[in-house]
Amino acid sequence: MKFLAIALAYEEERFVKGYPPKGANLFMAPNLEISQLASLLSKRDELIYLDERFDCLSQSREVLQTTDLVLIFADFGQEKRAMELVAQLSADGKRSIIFGPLPTAWHSALGGLPDWVDTVVIGSIVNAYSEIREDLAHGKLKKQYVAEDQPVYIPPTASIHLRTNSGSFNKTLQPLQAVIGCFCLPQIKPICPQNLYYGSKVLKRDLIEVIGEIISLPYKHIILLDEDITQYPDYYYEFFTHAWNYRKHWTVQAGKRFFENPNFIRLLAKAGTRIIFLNEDWFPPLFPGVITAADAEFPNSASSTQAILREKRRQVKMIHSERILVGAKLSLVYYPTSEFDFNNAFRLIDRLDLDFIAIKFFEPAPPESGFGILPIQRRYFPMLPSTDPAWLKNRFYALGHIIYRASIRPASIGFYNTLFYLIPYSLAYRQNFLEGIAYPP
Repeated sequence: MKFLAIALAYEEERFVKGYPPKGANLFMAPNLEISQLASLLSKRDELIYLDERFDCLSQSREVLQTTDLVLIFADFGQEKRAMELVAQLSADGKRSIIFGPLPTAWHSALGGLPDWVDTVVIGSIVNAYSEIREDLAHGKLKKQYVAEDQPVYIPPTASIHLRTNSGSFNKTLQPLQAVIGCFCLPQIKPICPQNLYYGSKVLKRDLIEVIGEIISLPYKHIILLDEDITQYPDYYYEFFTHAWNYRKHWTVQAGKRFFENPNFIRLLAKAGTRIIFLNEDWFPPLFPGVITAADAEFPNSASSTQAILREKRRQVKMIHSERILVGAKLSLVYYPTSEFDFNNAFRLIDRLDLDFIAIKFFEPAPPESGFGILPIQRRYFPMLPSTDPAWLKNRFYALGHIIYRASIRPASIGFYNTLFYLIPYSLAYRQNFLEGIAYPP
C-alpha cells in the first residue's frame, strides 16, 4: 500500500513556489504523529510525506496518481484548508482520512462530523492504524474510526524526509516522551491533543526502554515532550540520574512545583539540561486574560504585585545559578473589545528576567462550539499597536532586548550556553515572529 501523508500548514506558513519556506530552520521538524505512523508501516507499505510548509499538492500530481490513500493531519484553525483538500481529492477520485486534534474535537464537543468529510479518525491514528490498514486491503473504509484511548508511544522514525528540495528539517531536533498524558490547566484541557486522545489516562514508559531510545538518538540535544516533569518526582529523578551518564543536552517543561526540591534542579543541571520552560501554572496573573492556576489570584495592590515579581524573579535566578536558561509558556485569552495596553504587561514580564517566552493566544469560543476557548493566530504586522497582545512578542524579541540579554547572561549561564542556545533560539523566535509564524514563539 502507498500512503500520502499531508501535514497542513496555516495560511501564513504555507509554501509559495519561488520563495523560501517561512520560519526558522531551528524549529523545522516533521509532524510527530506522521513520524510515529511511518514507524508502524511494514516493508510492503510506503509513506510519502508532504508538508505544506515546504511543498503543495498541486506540485505532487504524479505522486497522487499512484497513492492508495491520503492521510491529512488537521489541527485547530485548519478546517477550511482541510475542506479544500478533501474536495480536491474527491474530484480526483482519491479517498482521504482526516486525523489529529481537529476531528477528535468535533466528536468530543459537537458529537458529530461535518458532511464534507470522507473518513476521520477519532483519537490517535497510531491506535487506529491496524484497523485502517486491514479495511483498506479489503477496499471498505469506514466513515469514522474510533481509536482506543489508551496512551501508547511509538518512537518517531528518523528516516522521514521531504520529497522536495525547497527546504529541509532540522535533524538535530530530537523529540522524546517518557510520560504520555495531559497535565494542562483545566481551561486548556478541552483543546489539548493529549486530553482529546487519552482523557485522564497516563502512560509512564519503562525507564530501561526510554534509556535505550536515548542511546539510539545520534545528536546531542533532546526535546523532552512531557508536559510537566514535576508530576512524578521519583520517576523523573531516576530518569535523569540515568540520563546523566549519556551526556545529552535537554530541554524540559516543568510546573510551579518545580521549586519545591532544589536538589532536583541541581540534578537536572548535572544531567545536561540547557533549557527549562515553566508552564502556565507558574506564570503569575499580573494582567487581564492570563490563563494560570485556579488558586492564583490577581494582586490587589501595587505592593502585592511587587512581592509576586520578586518571588518569581528569585525562582528564575535560582535556575540561572545552575547554568540553565529559563523560558515561560504563557496562554492569553484575547478580547477584541479590550483596550488594555500590553506595553505595561511587557514591563512586568521584563522584570522576571526570562530568556524566552512562548505565547499562545486564545479567544472566547461561541457557546454552540462546546469549548470555553479556541486558539487564534495573532501575528506581527507593521505599525503593530500596543493594544494587540502580539505586542508582547514584539518587545520581548526586539533586537535590542536580545542583545542586552546576550551581553549579561554569560556571567550566570556561561559563554557556551549563551552562544549555542540563548542567541540561536532568541534569533529563531524573532525570525518566526517577524515572518508571521504564530507559534513558536
